[in-house]
Amino acid sequence: MVLDARDNQESLSKLLKHYWGPVYAYLRRDGRDREQAEEFTQAFLAEVLIGRELLLKVNPARGRFRSFLLKSLKHYLVDVHRHQHGRDGQRTFISLPDDPDAFRTIEPDERDGPDQAFLKQWAATVFGQALERMRDSCLANGMEHHWQVFEARSIQPLLYGREPASLDELVVMTSAQDTSHISNLLHSAKRKFYGILQEVVSETVDDPDTVESEIDELIRLLGAPS
Repeated sequence: MVLDARDNQESLSKLLKHYWGPVYAYLRRDGRDREQAEEFTQAFLAEVLIGRELLLKVNPARGRFRSFLLKSLKHYLVDVHRHQHGRDGQRTFISLPDDPDAFRTIEPDERDGPDQAFLKQWAATVFGQALERMRDSCLANGMEHHWQVFEARSIQPLLYGREPASLDELVVMTSAQDTSHISNLLHSAKRKFYGILQEVVSETVDDPDTVESEIDELIRLLGAPS
């Protein structure tokens, strides 16, 4: 996706969707308030990622793109600090993201340093895209109950710290025959989600052999059970 984004606007849009959140999270934990972090996120992606054609400098053999982007962000901030007065009022902006309130929904954990906040938000973004794809697939293919069970039993507890719905509650929610049927739905949904997660992650790596290690990294960063 990174390499294709050099001359493909659709891939570039996907890339920006992946990384504006991590950049914003880094800036918040680096000491900037919400307005400043939003401003610098837009400016960095417009001026550096796009304006300086940063993607042309990417070399997959030298490591992960997110590490390269994080290093570039740090260099950018040093440059801004050195030339702060000369740059005021001259920043370039791009429209990011589609939802104008989206920046307000990303607030990193105050216990995390800037680098950790960047990586956690990267993981949350990839995971969130897999969830969105999972939901859309279930709703489009007559698997609404699979999604209901998966969301109530696995996703709500993971993302929002809520108590997982009991099997009996899910029987009532879905009008299922019994708890055994719910267990089968949940097993099928988990298997489907893992397949979708593999699909999403595979779109972000150059080497297919690294997909499983990337998923392990996602799980570690999110603190999610395997």
